[in-house]
Amino acid sequence: TRCAAKGKSGGGFGGARAPAAKPGGSKRGGGKAKPQKASRVPEGYGAACRLDQVPEANAARGFPFFFGDRGYTLLNVDGELHCIEANSTAWGYPTIDVKVLRDRGSAGLAVEVPLDGTVYDLVTGEVLEWCPSDGGDGMGGLLRKGLAVLKKDETPKAIGVYDVKVLDDGVVAVKRERRALPQQ
Repeated sequence: TRCAAKGKSGGGFGGARAPAAKPGGSKRGGGKAKPQKASRVPEGYGAACRLDQVPEANAARGFPFFFGDRGYTLLNVDGELHCIEANSTAWGYPTIDVKVLRDRGSAGLAVEVPLDGTVYDLVTGEVLEWCPSDGGDGMGGLLRKGLAVLKKDETPKAIGVYDVKVLDDGVVAVKRERRALPQQ
């Protein structure tokens, strides 16, 4: 889901994001920053991190975090935060290094896992391409071809995607239950 920082409109915090004031620090124009009252995390959500910890828009890596023993990756795509499971469903490869693909998926966004090439819809989590054997030349191509052969008879499994909210105090909250897949 798209989220906006307090006071922003249009569905994202984009490049206009101001750095968070540090306690006892100064605001623009001088003076001390007022301590901000902590926002209440909505029921069913957990506090993942602070907004200033999230990588800049379109960074090469996502932000990993955990709720208990479950891992997740936050991605900042064009100023919109998206959250997916920390590991792919094909081989368990970390999603921190996924490549964002445009013009794919239900909302024009998908992610590709570097190891096996599996492509997931970033909004629904549905598998768009399962372990393709098109890895190119060299060791990467051989590895993908081998992984594709090993997974060819396996039923593709969607990756978990999670709703994200940015609270008034800059805390990024992520819904603990995965988004339901659309009905066919």
